Amino acid sequence: MISVLGIVIGASIGVGYKLGQSSESSPSSSSTGEEKVVVDDAKPEATIDKEKEVDDAKPEATIDSTVKKAPTLFQLIYSVALQGGKEFGSTNNYQSPALAFLQWDAVIGGSRTERQTVQTYALVCIYFAANDFEVTTKAVAGAIADDWLVHTNWAVSATDECTWYGVSCDENGDVTDIFLPNNNLLGILAPEVVLLKDTLKTLHLSSNDKLGGIIPSTIGALPLLEEFSISDCSFTGPVPSEIGSLSAMQTFAIQGNSVTGSVPKGLCDIDSKVALTADCDEVSCSCCTTCF
Repeated sequence: MISVLGIVIGASIGVGYKLGQSSESSPSSSSTGEEKVVVDDAKPEATIDKEKEVDDAKPEATIDSTVKKAPTLFQLIYSVALQGGKEFGSTNNYQSPALAFLQWDAVIGGSRTERQTVQTYALVCIYFAANDFEVTTKAVAGAIADDWLVHTNWAVSATDECTWYGVSCDENGDVTDIFLPNNNLLGILAPEVVLLKDTLKTLHLSSNDKLGGIIPSTIGALPLLEEFSISDCSFTGPVPSEIGSLSAMQTFAIQGNSVTGSVPKGLCDIDSKVALTADCDEVSCSCCTTCF
């Protein structure tokens, strides 16, 4: 077992890493985003022609102070944290090693934009939450010793998250697909997946029988999601009603779990035909294309 979380967190306390910017302070900006500084040191001439006002004072060149300070790593992650940062109060939460990974990544030279940092945080939350982190620390800052069958580049510092096993991105480097079926995921599906709401289209986690807990309601806040497959896992509880708003859905597979309730009517009302599969003896599904 490899555990360096304490070292990472201890070494990173008080780190004010500024994303994509040096630690030098920039001039303060006005409310319009630009501040003009005019310097007038000129003194009046000894003799002034009353008929012609003389003013030799020339303003200094305008100073452009439109450069906006980048948020520190802490400020950025706290601004998107689902519990407002309270989740980082305990090292037993999967969010703590996720933040520690980003700190360590910055220390050893990882270069990520704000957008990349947020989506990487979402991915490492998924990673640690699905590695049964609350039971034992198994991977931090590139020291990998997890239970996944394949974990190429996951939580490895200074690697492009688009190269992580099962992750696909578009031409802009935005995560569009997470495809991790039958990969021995162990734990829960982190609700931080919602931080990928602007780009995620596929979430395929089927045949991971040790992945369970409740289905996060935040899945319903992924408007571009076309596939949600968690068949043959160990999820419990009701199907979140929020999922009914996912109008882009094309494949919805939840059979082989212990979920209850009903498939939201919104999925049945989508114009295009949706492949809906469920255990219809446990889940009410009037429009399922396949019942088990």
